[in-house]
Parts: sequence; structure tokens; C-alpha cells
Amino acid sequence: MARVRRAGRPHRLYDVRVSDHPAPEAPTPGPVPAPSADREVESLAEFDAAVAAHGTLAHHRVQGIDLTRRTYALLSVDTQGAVFLGCTMRPDAAAKVRADGALVFPPVPGLPVDPYRGTLYSPDELFAGLAQGYEATPDARAYAWFQETKAGGDVFASMLRAVHDDSISDALDELLVGRRVVGVMGGHAMGRGTDAYAGAARLGRTLARTGLTVATGGGPGAMEAANLGAYAAPYEDEMLDEALELLAKAPSFTPSVTDWARAAFTVRESWPAGGDSVGIPTWFYGHEPPNAFAGHIGKSSPTPPSSRLRSTRGGPPPARTASSPGPPPA
Repeated sequence: MARVRRAGRPHRLYDVRVSDHPAPEAPTPGPVPAPSADREVESLAEFDAAVAAHGTLAHHRVQGIDLTRRTYALLSVDTQGAVFLGCTMRPDAAAKVRADGALVFPPVPGLPVDPYRGTLYSPDELFAGLAQGYEATPDARAYAWFQETKAGGDVFASMLRAVHDDSISDALDELLVGRRVVGVMGGHAMGRGTDAYAGAARLGRTLARTGLTVATGGGPGAMEAANLGAYAAPYEDEMLDEALELLAKAPSFTPSVTDWARAAFTVRESWPAGGDSVGIPTWFYGHEPPNAFAGHIGKSSPTPPSSRLRSTRGGPPPARTASSPGPPPA
């Protein structure tokens, strides 16, 4: 593991660590097939491929898919020992797979999040409805739900939060398998339009151009700058300079998250083929929205981003820097 720091500065603005992300260990053989990567089904394409290849869904894990148009397959194939997490299906199909011995955890209506989702979030998902203001977005509504249910102490809501967070962690592990990951951590206070922000963005671009996957805490400031740099990596250098000028018109997420986020989406719309990167924010910092330049956003309930990046398999343990403020007061 290599560690890179900017030199010649009285205070460190961000910390960078690089790590190979190993492939998961193979499951231990046994009389009942253990769930493994090829037995996890997280899209209709994977569902169809599993049925075509094996002719069975026995002992598979099917996660967060609308299966109402796959009723014939569910009625036809063996689903013994399968687990269906948050999958929509017709009553006759649900009755049949239960009769096979499968476990069915139906979708939970009325939630701003899907606790059984099989993938990380995208910026478009979390900021849907931004035209009506940030308060209307799934990100803002999810934060309100997490805070309300945490304060209420309801055991069912606590279980749903835990399931959601584990689903996000699982999706993050799957995304990072085989990638070389560089973790960039820094404070949210670094404003757009500053030399420090531009420097962090150029750092992210340089790292991405070497083939590394840039992973940040997913919030504003230095984190956004690094994700922006990775987004700009496929373009000519002038693109980042122009993007920095556009973003400087909304330098901070305070007082208006809406204006701050709209500026980012203006950049994305102007250059839609941006590079990939990862953000790992949390609803723990409710006043901190996720940034729109990370293509994959692993947002979940209260866990500091540095701990979550450290907990991924083989992931680098990013350090909070001297210039990065701690969590807000309760």
C-alpha cells in the first residue's frame, strides 16, 4: 500500500491511500450449495441468464427485482432454498416459491429507500426531483426518514435501516472487486472557486488517468473536487478548467443545497460522458448532501464515511486530515 501526500504545505488538505481490492474467497463446498457471487441475482438480465444456464433458481439470492413479468419462469423452475429479497411478484408465483421452500421478503411500501437494493445509488436517483428543490429529492426524504425512525426507536424501522446498510455494503464490495482503489478524504468546507479545490480536482483527474478508482467520502468540498477530477479524466484538460468556472458560481452547499447541486448537474449535462468514481457518504451528516460527480454512491445511515471505506474488503483506511472538521454537534 502506497501513501501519497502533497508536500510543501503547512496543513494537509487531503490524504490519499492506494490499495488493491482482492476478489472474494470461494465458498466452502458442502452438501447444500452455499450462496456465491454467481448465485446472487440483482437484475432481470441476471435472472434470465441464471434460468437459461441452470434451469433452476434453487439456493439463489434474488434481490430487489420486479418479477411480475417472470411469472412463468417462477412457476416452472425449482426455487428450493432460494431467498427473494424485496422482489415484486404475482400472488400465484409468490405462493409457488414459498411452497418450494423459498423465503420471500416482500417489498416494504412507503419508504424513501429500498432496503433490499442490489446496487449503489446514482446521482440521478438521489437528486430526482431537484427541479422542485432539494427538499423534494430522495436524498433529503431519506435523511428525514432515517432521523425520524432513529429517534422513534421502532424495532421494525431499525431492522430496515440495518438491512439497507448491509445491502449497500454488499453492493460496494461487489463493485470494487478487482479494482485498484485510491481513497481521498478531506473536509466539506473547501469551497468551489478556491485554489485548494482546483488542486484537489486535478489530483483526482491524475489518479483516475492512471487507472485507479477514486473513492471519497462522497460529500462536498475536497471530496467533491476529487470526484469531479475523476469525472473530468476522459476529457481534454480544458474541460476541467471550464467546469471549475461554472461551479464557482455556487461555491458552497450553504445556504442553498439546491443551487449547489444544480450547478453540478449543469456541468454533467454539458459533459455527459464523464469518468467513473465512487462516493461513500452517510446520512449521519444530514447537512452534507452527496456530490453529483461520483458515479456510484454508497449512501447509508449513520456511519462515518472513513469507517465505511476502511471496512470494505481490502480497502484503504483513509485518515481524516488536520484541516477536516469533525462531525457536527448533536
